[in-house]
Amino acid sequence: MTQEQTSKWAKPEIEKAWEELEKLSKDPKLRLLYDSRMKQILDEQARHDTAIQEGLEKGLQQGLEQGLEKGLQQGLEQGLEKGLQQGLEQGLEQGLEKGLQQGREVGIKEGMLHSAKMLLEAGMALSEISKLLQVSEEELQPLLSESEQS
Repeated sequence: MTQEQTSKWAKPEIEKAWEELEKLSKDPKLRLLYDSRMKQILDEQARHDTAIQEGLEKGLQQGLEQGLEKGLQQGLEQGLEKGLQQGLEQGLEQGLEKGLQQGREVGIKEGMLHSAKMLLEAGMALSEISKLLQVSEEELQPLLSESEQS
């Protein structure tokens, strides 16, 4: 760039900087000092930029780790609470269903045995009662001894 080219900008600061640059370019010692200072400035800027980038990466990593840890903890707590609640509800429901089923079975068996006892007392044969109620004679045998005692 020539002096004529810079003069068209017509700013005193630019003209002064251009004159300084021309002086530095002519003196090898000053040029070496200038280059050395520019290298120092650029190196410092690079170290600064690197430190900022490393800080950002470290902060991001720490934030992710803390967020993941906290999220896992909350998820476990909520999952455990919900799981316990569902488990209790399902357990209660299944327990009630099983209890009702067992109660029905016991009630039916007791009803059949009561009917068998009544039929035995009425004089019906044990084999006929067994066929009629579809109960084994072994199950009816205790009723026979009760009936004989009555």
